[in-house]
Amino acid sequence: MKHTKPAPASVRHHAPSKRSTLLVSYSGMDGNRFVLGDGTFTALSTHRLHIQGDCHVKPGMTLALMVAIPGSDDHTYLVDMPVAASTWNTFEVDLLQVPKEIRRQLAELAQDILKEPVDAFAAV
Repeated sequence: MKHTKPAPASVRHHAPSKRSTLLVSYSGMDGNRFVLGDGTFTALSTHRLHIQGDCHVKPGMTLALMVAIPGSDDHTYLVDMPVAASTWNTFEVDLLQVPKEIRRQLAELAQDILKEPVDAFAAV
């Protein structure tokens, strides 16, 4: 079905060119339970990506992450990402096995989104 009604002018002209958050979708298995969640990128440390999500994950789980690139339809995909730490709605994934180029891209996104300098991968 074709959408023929135009979006209201306030929505069309008020859309920002860059998001102030970095959206992340994640999935994995917790025993026999399939976990599927959405979250936001909250921080990046030397070897960990910090995420606030809407579905609980546990340390030791491995996740597939799909990180939306702001201002684009592209995504960065990270697979077999081990959960290093978690509380109910926040968790950290270990980036030690992620290729250097992807870590650089994540650092650039963190700097753009979080509006703070990220030198975690400057020497990578």
